[in-house]
Amino acid sequence: MKRNTFQKAMIHEALHTLHHPTADDIYAHIILDYPQISKGTVYRNLSQMVAEGQIVQLKMPDGPDHFDHTTYHHYHCKCTACGRVFDMDLPYQNELNLIRGADGFITHNHTLLFNGLCADCNNKQQMED
Repeated sequence: MKRNTFQKAMIHEALHTLHHPTADDIYAHIILDYPQISKGTVYRNLSQMVAEGQIVQLKMPDGPDHFDHTTYHHYHCKCTACGRVFDMDLPYQNELNLIRGADGFITHNHTLLFNGLCADCNNKQQMED
């Protein structure tokens, strides 16, 4: 049974405000207005929301996972300078889900994470050079 709780509503608000935050980012945002919330409550609700398909968990190979309120298939970028995660303006490539490996592996879906510099960090780097 899906339950919409006050805590989940606060997490959804944080996801829309912060754009691809980590669980700790969400907790820090919520605690400003609701200091009695625990970090465990935030983590537990995020896990439930991912399991229910309400949000997407973005697994990061080099740091904490990020979360996205946009649940349709799309790609993400991560700035290697500031760490910001954002949507990649690239259509989802459904044909990549048709790939079959020589060893019998069958693809069901895929994710891609592009690493590079966001526009702000790229401009800052160019000004320093």
